[in-house]
Amino acid sequence: MPDLRGNKLDDLFRQGSEHYDFEYDPAAWAEMERLLDRERRRRILFWWLGALLVLLLLGGLLWWGLRGRSQPPAAPVAEQPTAPAEPPEESSN
Repeated sequence: MPDLRGNKLDDLFRQGSEHYDFEYDPAAWAEMERLLDRERRRRILFWWLGALLVLLLLGGLLWWGLRGRSQPPAAPVAEQPTAPAEPPEESSN
């Protein structure tokens, strides 16, 4: 393979592109525009769905974090009467 450094590679591509003349095909351009529009719509849909997912996730986390704070305080539980503590018995040895 020849050594193509610097401008030699540029010259090779320039010469190759100058030898070919491509015909203009309006149908091909219309098809390319249709493909690009479809890709653009997919990208927009992807971003909208991603944003919706993030909003739902943040809303769910916010709801989960605040759900305990919105409840009224629970009524105190009635205390059960307890028997007075008996002093420990002293054992005689």
